[in-house]
Amino acid sequence: MPEPTAPTPGSELQALVAAMGMTGTLVLAADDPVALASFYGALLEVEPQPGLSASHWRVL
Repeated sequence: MPEPTAPTPGSELQALVAAMGMTGTLVLAADDPVALASFYGALLEVEPQPGLSASHWRVL
């Protein structure tokens, strides 16, 4: 039997959100939108996606 592994950061939160069916949208402004999107992308373990303009990013 394989050894149990520790959950990756954010995976427990993602599982909870999925189990509860929670969704939401948050819009933030920043002097450096790429850095802000990268921060939240790393936090949520997803790749930020370019949005409608150079100052618009999506973190899904």
